[in-house]
This record gives sequence, structure tokens and C-alpha cells, in this order.
Amino acid sequence: VCRNMEDIMGLFSEELLELDRNTVRYMVDEMQETIEKQKGMLDEKQGTIEKLMDTIEKQQGAIDKLQTEIEGLKKKLDV
Repeated sequence: VCRNMEDIMGLFSEELLELDRNTVRYMVDEMQETIEKQKGMLDEKQGTIEKLMDTIEKQQGAIDKLQTEIEGLKKKLDV
């Protein structure tokens, strides 16, 4: 009976070890999925930031052009 109990406990320990491995694999898979989703969101936001930077650059160019035009008009008024 004691030998059977030891064998049963050994099998039980092996099953628990396998369960622990599976749990770890599952958790790693879940974390990887979360990381991939977050990377996708970051890529999307990076694209939005780049578009906004382009818009800002265009607007800055327009501002610079208008500022030059204003300075030219001020000079004409001074003459």
C-alpha cells in the first residue's frame, strides 16, 4: 500500500508539474498577445503623430510666408 501511495503521489506530482508548465505557457501567450496589441496601438498613434507633424510643418510654412508678407507690407507703409 505504501509503494502504491508513493507511485500515486509521484504521478500526482508529475501532473501538477505539467499543469504548472501549461499555466506558464498560457500566461506567456496572453502576455505576448497583449504586447502585440499594444504595439499595434503604438504604431497607429505614431502614424497619427507623423500626420500631425506634417500638418504643423505646413502651417508653420504658411505662417512664415504670411509673416514675410506682413513685413513687406509694413515696409511699403513706412515709405
